[in-house]
Amino acid sequence: MERAYKARKIMERMSIVAALLVCLALITQFILLFVAGLVLIAVAVGILHLYWRCPDCGAFLGVSKTDKCPNCKRPIE
Repeated sequence: MERAYKARKIMERMSIVAALLVCLALITQFILLFVAGLVLIAVAVGILHLYWRCPDCGAFLGVSKTDKCPNCKRPIE
């Protein structure tokens, strides 16, 4: 009888540890997905800064693309 009680207690502890490990794995996965999203945003901003420039003066055209360059007033197509 006492062996069954001890075995049941060990199984309860193992199930609690398994549940904690699953929670830790899920939290780690969400953190990694968040970091990957931040990296994608940083790469997109870097590409914008490289390629979204005025062909004449090289000024950054900004997030909202207007009809004219803010620096040299050249019309942007």
